[in-house]
Amino acid sequence: MKILNNLNDEQGHVNELCDCLGTSKKAYISVAFLKNSGLRLIMDQLKNFLSNDGELLIIAGQNFGLTEPEALLSLLDLLKNYPASKLYLYKAESADNIFHPKMYLFEADEGCKIILGSANMTKGGISSNMEISISIKCKRDSDIWKQAISTFDTYILNSIPATRRAIEQYKIYYDKQLVYSKKINSIPQKYDVVDCAVLEKYLTEKLQKKLKRNLVKRKKTYRYAVEILDEIADKSSLTEEDFIFLLDEVLQRWYSRGLQREKTFIHGYYKEFATLVRYIRANKSKRADEVFSTAKKLAKKIPGVGVNYITEIMISYNSKDFAILNSVPFTTLTQKVGATFKHKNHSSFNGKDYSDYCNLIKEISEKLGLSDMYEADMFFYEVNNAIPK
Repeated sequence: MKILNNLNDEQGHVNELCDCLGTSKKAYISVAFLKNSGLRLIMDQLKNFLSNDGELLIIAGQNFGLTEPEALLSLLDLLKNYPASKLYLYKAESADNIFHPKMYLFEADEGCKIILGSANMTKGGISSNMEISISIKCKRDSDIWKQAISTFDTYILNSIPATRRAIEQYKIYYDKQLVYSKKINSIPQKYDVVDCAVLEKYLTEKLQKKLKRNLVKRKKTYRYAVEILDEIADKSSLTEEDFIFLLDEVLQRWYSRGLQREKTFIHGYYKEFATLVRYIRANKSKRADEVFSTAKKLAKKIPGVGVNYITEIMISYNSKDFAILNSVPFTTLTQKVGATFKHKNHSSFNGKDYSDYCNLIKEISEKLGLSDMYEADMFFYEVNNAIPK
């Protein structure tokens, strides 16, 4: 048994945690607050632990918005190549039930160690603050180890996986708390859980082959679309007659339904349309929320250009990060798999809504093995057609 108090290296939390990571096969960490300042102090040891087949389960709290989204993303990136290791966010659903533990459990062949006290995974918690914890050695068959693991398992049951989408949603709450920490309560928005199993049953081997086959064609078609969009954007002597022809050409390459209905409204606004294309092309590597928000402002000057047109241009230039936003995937996600968005109509989406939408599609794509937004869009159309109306 040992007291940890951060008064010196020998009694510091950092040394104890690093020693445990160096000798253990499994680590279970549950902390109220997780920050990069704390992670950095043990990051090298964490990497070594994982590369030596160590298994890490870590739960971070959301209350008060003190856990850093960047720290969560850093851990998520670290764990992506280690499927046995998982990162969770403890649900924050009641101001009367705050998640506040600081528990570190380590399991090794020769025995186990339990560290309990006041130290969060922050620089202050494990290094500079006047914190205090007790470090206890025990055996795997001891009552105290069984009780500790049972407590951790209960925390897991009341947590959600820390996906990129969940972290982005938490970040909205985090940003508000950063500015108005004394004015709002300690409960972030409740996250919806999307049932990917509903979608997975449609992804038969036959459909997978069809998607892969059609993906080659779609990528080629969108490459042609980009060439046409570039001509619209770059042709210095572009006339309305030129634009009408080029717009028809690009509409034949895009896959969204209904775009043809609006094209006549756009014809007289070819200069504004070219400006919109140039903006999206120049900013194709920026965040989805930023690009979408500015594109919507530019599109207000062009009758007939809504979110469908905007996102077709966006996906043409970046199919990894930008998804098509129209009624088919939106309806499939909201009515069939339980996704919820702030707006009931996709045409009302703002930048943050669109970013959330893209993150959800990325999450589904990762789980189902879909390669990019093109393949995801084809899959949603197939699901929509297969579901009885």
